[in-house]
Amino acid sequence: MNADDAPTSRMDGAGFVAVPLWVLRSGISSHAFKLYAHIAAMTPPVPPIPGVMVLQSDLATFLGLANGVAARRYVDELVAAGMLVVEEVRTHDGMRRRNRYSVVRDKP
Repeated sequence: MNADDAPTSRMDGAGFVAVPLWVLRSGISSHAFKLYAHIAAMTPPVPPIPGVMVLQSDLATFLGLANGVAARRYVDELVAAGMLVVEEVRTHDGMRRRNRYSVVRDKP
């Protein structure tokens, strides 16, 4: 791999991601499925980092939606299906709150 092929951010990913069969067979919407795969691709494969912190507006951009509020519908769909955990955390300065998104890989 040369420097031109290297991902510029975690959102660029490695080009593929493994999605569990139970997620594929679940019947969730295509946008929710795409969002699951996107968050899974951004999540480091080995802890200690339990998930990723990303802005809802960035998720909306990835899905081709107008704003973060529109993306929330699909986040909520994944949470309701038991496929995503959303945890509100404070940033290092303690002033701002962000969401940490963790995909559930094992069927609940």
